[in-house]
Amino acid sequence: MAKVIQEEREYTRKRIVEVAHIHFLRNGYEKTSLRAIAKEVGIGTSTIYGYFEKKTDLLIYTFLDLLNLQGKQLSSYLSLWNGEMTAESLADMITSMIMVQLQPLFRIEKPLLAQFFQAVSEELQFRELRDTMQPFGGVREAVNHVLQQCVDAGKLKTKLELEFLTEVLLETSAGHIFTYIFNSDFSTEHLRLLVRQTFYVILVDKM
Repeated sequence: MAKVIQEEREYTRKRIVEVAHIHFLRNGYEKTSLRAIAKEVGIGTSTIYGYFEKKTDLLIYTFLDLLNLQGKQLSSYLSLWNGEMTAESLADMITSMIMVQLQPLFRIEKPLLAQFFQAVSEELQFRELRDTMQPFGGVREAVNHVLQQCVDAGKLKTKLELEFLTEVLLETSAGHIFTYIFNSDFSTEHLRLLVRQTFYVILVDKM
């Protein structure tokens, strides 16, 4: 019985997120109504609050779910890596993985994308959400795997922890997304350059 109830809750949550995704993309954040989402799902508006405390939480989870789904593709993507550990090859590999992970973001209108990042930055509970949802989990694990291979091969000259190095690379890409939202188009080549510069700092042999 408990299993059935849990499955029903998971299904309802999935439907809420799916419908919310459509509404957010179609209407934007401000014009998206929880009442309209609930009506389409076939539940009461109050039921949504049993899953998400407020609309900003629903926005965060909706797009984190999308990113995490995309990130699952990266496990097979690693098989394309030839194991070369130069700054150039590592920058190419990691930039490509980051772009795979971020691809869904470029299908979102910039105002909504900006609202998503604003909601994330303003949420005091986001660290707890991050531990639960593991945003960018796919690319984080993939980058960490590549860096671990570099450590095992004695290619890194820094004693910084792998998790920290991974976060540095991901923060570089996150900062680039903010530039994309508020200033200009996203430049893959610029991101590759920033990642390459990071490897020039941490690699023993840069060639």
